[in-house]
Amino acid sequence: AYFWDPNHGKYILPTLGGKYLVMNGINIHGQVVGRAETASGVIHAYVWDAVNGIRDLTPSSTIENGAQSINDAGQAIVAYGLPTKFHLINVNEGLTTIYP
Repeated sequence: AYFWDPNHGKYILPTLGGKYLVMNGINIHGQVVGRAETASGVIHAYVWDAVNGIRDLTPSSTIENGAQSINDAGQAIVAYGLPTKFHLINVNEGLTTIYP
């Protein structure tokens, strides 16, 4: 996936080691969130920005999940499981492990 920034041009987003990535949201600071396949084939929530690159928001999870949106404060909504549950993660406070 990629997006266009009028100041910097085209950004091509990397995956988390898997085959695909989906973008679901972007905030005013250029933080992008969504879901991406890991090298082990599990779908995880991620955040990407031009400074830090891509970061797995749920690195220890074995349950499919994905970030749905992000606000300008860096708070992302992550959905997981069936029935769907939601967590709020502040991506600026470091990586958060949702699943112990």
